Amino acid sequence: MPDLLSTLLILPLTLGPVVLMLAVPRFATRARVTVSGVLAVYAGMLALLSLYFLGTNRQLDVINPFFDPNQWKPEPFVVANVEAPGWLWPLTMSIAMVVPAMLLFLRRRIETRLPHPVWHPFLLTVWTFATRLSLELSAAPAPVTWAVGVTIPMLVMFPFMGAWVAERGGSIRSLAISLLLLGLAQRTLVVSFAYFANVNDWGTHLDVSAIQQVDLLLGHRDFSGLEDPSFEQWKTLILIPQYMLFVPATVIFGLLLGIPPFLARRRKVAAARR
Repeated sequence: MPDLLSTLLILPLTLGPVVLMLAVPRFATRARVTVSGVLAVYAGMLALLSLYFLGTNRQLDVINPFFDPNQWKPEPFVVANVEAPGWLWPLTMSIAMVVPAMLLFLRRRIETRLPHPVWHPFLLTVWTFATRLSLELSAAPAPVTWAVGVTIPMLVMFPFMGAWVAERGGSIRSLAISLLLLGLAQRTLVVSFAYFANVNDWGTHLDVSAIQQVDLLLGHRDFSGLEDPSFEQWKTLILIPQYMLFVPATVIFGLLLGIPPFLARRRKVAAARR
């Protein structure tokens, strides 16, 4: 697993575009063109970086950690080993930035609107999730892959969701329901992809077919004696944790990070109506 400091240093480069895409529906045409330009410049810099790595090769041990109750800490499992040309991962990241830049430019004249508190974050999740998987298959540096995906970007989505629900006139209960729906949608995306990744040996962190034995909170699991263990591995290591742990965590941490901006925006809306 990458060290925490390396991942933290990468976060501004990966979460910055996510924050821009969360804010951009409220922007006017000129601001949208500016954001599109910023993302395009970022994509260009990444494309230039790929030239620096021409003629090199990279290797990545794809890690998926599972909490070991015996050691009371996450136990990392190497689920895949990926080799790729060194120039591939920055080019992959560049393409990931080009897509929203183009969409923003094409939709620059769309009327300013209040984003939906569930669908807008979910569409961004599809983007960050696809980016994470593509970077893993491109053998990107481990801190880069860990700084994108589903879980990390949610931390910057929650405050926006709180503000949006308040501006729509919703309650904290409405925020909790929105978080629950987002968590279910996100984890259904992850679980669905993981099933095919596990069955077809696609090599991402969601392909857990290489794990034969593991200690979990639910007890020790041994898949080595099964004739076709792929379904049991997917069910035990992906399906159950994603729904039983990550969905409740989405609601809990979403409320912790979403309620302060919810209250601030509700006060602002109430003051504007006086």
